[in-house]
Amino acid sequence: MKGVIILLSFLILVSVVSASSDVAYILKNTAKPDAGFLDVFHEMDLSVDLIDDNNIKNTNFANYDLIFIGNEKVNSKLIPKNKPVILANKYLGKYFNFIDKGNINQFASNFPLDVFTEDTDVSVYEVSESSPGKVNLYYYYVPTKNKKQNIESVATTNTKYKNELGDVIAYSNEGTKKCFFGIVETKYWTDDAEDLFKDCIEFVVGGAVPGNQTNNQTETNETMIHDVGINKNYTNSINGVRIQELENDSYLLDEVSELVCNKKYKIDFKTENLGDFTENISFLGIFGNYNWTTDKKNLIPSSFTTAGSKTINISFSPGNYIINISAVIDNDANLGNNFAFRNVKVVCGGQNQSQQNQTQTNETLIHDVGIVGDYTNSINGIRIQNDETNQYLINDSKLTCNKKYIVSYKTMNYGNFTENIIFTGTLANFNWTSTKTNLTSGTSTTTGSKTINMTFVPGNYAINIFANIFGDNNLSDNSASRNVEIVCGQ
Repeated sequence: MKGVIILLSFLILVSVVSASSDVAYILKNTAKPDAGFLDVFHEMDLSVDLIDDNNIKNTNFANYDLIFIGNEKVNSKLIPKNKPVILANKYLGKYFNFIDKGNINQFASNFPLDVFTEDTDVSVYEVSESSPGKVNLYYYYVPTKNKKQNIESVATTNTKYKNELGDVIAYSNEGTKKCFFGIVETKYWTDDAEDLFKDCIEFVVGGAVPGNQTNNQTETNETMIHDVGINKNYTNSINGVRIQELENDSYLLDEVSELVCNKKYKIDFKTENLGDFTENISFLGIFGNYNWTTDKKNLIPSSFTTAGSKTINISFSPGNYIINISAVIDNDANLGNNFAFRNVKVVCGGQNQSQQNQTQTNETLIHDVGIVGDYTNSINGIRIQNDETNQYLINDSKLTCNKKYIVSYKTMNYGNFTENIIFTGTLANFNWTSTKTNLTSGTSTTTGSKTINMTFVPGNYAINIFANIFGDNNLSDNSASRNVEIVCGQ
């Protein structure tokens, strides 16, 4: 992960500490924290106090949600063991009960390092060495032979030629939550490595050990619901979508932000579990003809995640775009907060926003399209028709395997301008797009309909629809979602 952090945004402690921040970062020299780790804490809206290890005895750690110790040897004698901890070094493995004997070990390679997590090979460094001829990059790991029994493996070594050596990332849920994080060369992190560190933070702050929690809660109270939502008040975001220019580490805060060709920007957002159940969330991001997907497993109630972040090199043609984000779970009781949108403009060769052709001569004139919620024979504005029988699914939403269904909806131009609309639909890992040009004010279209053969695995899904224009003044009606169940052998 690249970027320079502005340290003035963090409180450097040199005397008795009585502040109430989220993270206590213990280090040898408060003028030299690891910018990569700090960047992630900052992205996750966590305040950080930098604590000199000579000042530990004067620090009231009760004021902090977690303690972070980076890649250096600090004076550990007085660090409390009864607080949640993230350990990112090789020196204190025994002190924090990750190992019962021996030491935390180190592994390097001539190739960019990978780890195994959930049976997936994940690249964690963009290069194998910091510069040609320099020492190879490394990560730490908890040796399997010396690991404490209560330690849960999250990511293991991938040596290319040996069996796994141990855990590069490990969690402990015994007593207080602890995370060992061995991927310490933050300047060379991949996006996946950064996401793994965010997972570590989320676990320590209040998450669950992967695999230990499932949706086995019995719904004994009718008020218990499934509900996740994108936080529209996320710090430094517009409509919940935050854009960071990586070259100068700045956030773009204009309602229509300009992205410069061939520069890299990070797009991120925060999703909260507002319901009563532990959830598995699927994320989809769309920017022009580019899209990305990811998921977050076992997000417990009242916790949050920033999974779904993406670094994008702006290689698009100049023009206006809409960034679309969706966070979807099964049986969500409130679909109104599962989507976020943000208008941007890609500029190349010295263009700027003042060169736009659109001139709004009257402040009362608006751009506004929306999906019609009471579309005939629809649920939540989405109509499903059996292609074989022509019947509409109104009273239930069960779709039979290997049968074809027509998904349709109506979009209205509520604004004052003729609009060009981009439509996107998603169902599980399948998505489709279409466009409608020159939709005049006060008229509607059913463009975006799709006939789909139900070849998916049986289970619960959500059909999501987006209708986007540039500069829409009302984004609340630009999306629709409908829960469906795919059944087989009945």
